Amino acid sequence: MRQLIVSLWALAVTTALVLPAAGDPPSDPFPAVCADPAVPLLQLPGRFQARRTNSRIQVVPGQPFPIFEADGAGCVRHCWFVFGQREIAALQIVIEADGTGTPQVRMPFRSFFGALLGFDDYHIDSAGLVNFPNFTVGNDPLLGPAMQPGWNCYLPIPFAKGCRIWLESTTPVQGASMIDSQHYADGIEPPAFRLHAERNIALPANPAEPFRILETRGVGFLAGFFMGYRQQNHDDMVFHNSGTRILVDGATDPQHIDGMNVEDDFGFAWGFNQYQSRWVGCPYRANRGRNDQDGVFYRFFGPDPIPYRESLDFTSMARGDDYESVAFYYQIPAVNAEKPATGDGR
Repeated sequence: MRQLIVSLWALAVTTALVLPAAGDPPSDPFPAVCADPAVPLLQLPGRFQARRTNSRIQVVPGQPFPIFEADGAGCVRHCWFVFGQREIAALQIVIEADGTGTPQVRMPFRSFFGALLGFDDYHIDSAGLVNFPNFTVGNDPLLGPAMQPGWNCYLPIPFAKGCRIWLESTTPVQGASMIDSQHYADGIEPPAFRLHAERNIALPANPAEPFRILETRGVGFLAGFFMGYRQQNHDDMVFHNSGTRILVDGATDPQHIDGMNVEDDFGFAWGFNQYQSRWVGCPYRANRGRNDQDGVFYRFFGPDPIPYRESLDFTSMARGDDYESVAFYYQIPAVNAEKPATGDGR
C-alpha cells in the first residue's frame, strides 16, 4: 500500500511539473510548422514575427533598385507591385536568397507574374500568382483602362541567411511595392528548399525538337508553371502537339510523366476556355477560328507535387508556334549542380 501511495505521489509531482497551471496560456499557442497554402509540400515555421516593407519605386536605367533586404532566417510570403506607366517590357525582377551571389530568379517582371508573349494584361487568380487588371476603371480621366494591374505573388521565398529582391530596367520605371515577410528567432530554421524560376521562349518553336520548360539537377520538386501559346502555323489547331513530358531522375531511376495535348495537360477539354481555379486555369485566350488561336494556361502542383532526387527534365512537344513558359520549382541549394543555360537570352 505504501509503495502505491509513493508511486501516485511521484506521478502527481511529475504531472504538476510538466503541465501548465489551470488558466495559464501555453508558452506559444502557434504550431511549430504548417503547410504553405500555395505550396503544401513546403513546411514553414509557424512561429515568426510578421513585417512589411514598403517602397516608392524609382528605377534608374542601369541601376538596381532594392525592393527588399533582410538578414537572418525568414520567408517572404507576399509581394505586391504597381507601376505608373503602361510599358514595363524592359523591367526585370531579381531574387537572391542566402547571399549565394547567383540569383535564383532573374527574368522579365511580366513573365515572372504570368503575363506571357506580350499579350494584353489579363486577370490571374491562381494559388501562386494573382493579377488584377484595371478593366473596370472608366469614370476617371486620369485612370484609363490601360493603367498597370496590381501584381501579386504568393509563392513563399524562404531564406536562412538573408534575402534580397531588386528591380532592373533599361528604361525609367516608377511605382510602389509592399513585401510581407516572416522572420524567425534564433534556433528556428526555414525548410531547406529555395524558390527558383526558369523562363524559356521561342519565336517560333522548332517542330523538330521539344520545347524546353525546365531542366535542373539536384534535389527538389516542381511547384507549377505558366505557358503561353501564339499560333503561327495554321495547318492544324495550336493544341495538337502531343503535350508535355516530365522525366524524373533520368540517370538513376527514370520515370516518365507524359501528357496528351495542350489543354488536356492543364485539365481542360476542347481548347482554351477562360476558367480559373487555384491549381489550374486559362487566364487568357483569343479565338479567331479553329486554326488561329492564342492563349495562356497555368498549373500549380499543390495537391500533386512532382519531387525529384537527382534531376528533372520538363519539355513540351512543339509546333511552329510562339511559346513562352515560366516554371517555378523549389530546390536544396547545397545539392544544386551547375545549371544549363536557358533559351531566353538571360
